[in-house]
Amino acid sequence: AGGELLSPEAALLSGALFLWQIPHFLALAWMYRADYAAGGYEMLPRRDPTGERTAAVCLEYSCYLTALPFAVWASGLTGCMFAVESLAC
Repeated sequence: AGGELLSPEAALLSGALFLWQIPHFLALAWMYRADYAAGGYEMLPRRDPTGERTAAVCLEYSCYLTALPFAVWASGLTGCMFAVESLAC
């Protein structure tokens, strides 16, 4: 509430939220692709009948998200247990 606007902690938290939201959003968009299409929303799953491309994008962002705790540990913002415990999720 009183820290720097662009502190490393704030940047890493924002990065985690961004990297998490893409696979989450695309998974929901895949599940409800017919509803999105009926509403006129142009989503990646709408043009991906097999789900292969949507899954590839989700996997890519998930890999980046998996690496994030190790980057936080390497930068010295957390201890090694943060990275170890993140593997359990």
